[in-house]
Amino acid sequence: MNPSVTILTTVYNGEKFVERCVNSILQQTLKDFEFIVLNNGSTDSTPGILNSFSDPRLKVVHQDNLGISASLNKGAELSSSDLIARLDADDYCFPARLEHQVKFMR
Repeated sequence: MNPSVTILTTVYNGEKFVERCVNSILQQTLKDFEFIVLNNGSTDSTPGILNSFSDPRLKVVHQDNLGISASLNKGAELSSSDLIARLDADDYCFPARLEHQVKFMR
């Protein structure tokens, strides 16, 4: 069965923020989601931070730097849901964000 929502995040050299960003999604009250993070060729510790997570809802794609638009298009193609939420790598979500948004959209 497909997840209720896919969250897409692109990141380039986001070591200062990406862990908080990822944790804010993994701790959502809505548990039925997939989280696709597209790492755009980061040269800092971002790849290691992303690889340290083991949650099966998180899918990390390491790739050359395609830029934000091309990466988001790639993420949309990889999505298993008919709803897509966006989150920048230097942002985080309150715990009920997805629950409220999916309920509204459905």
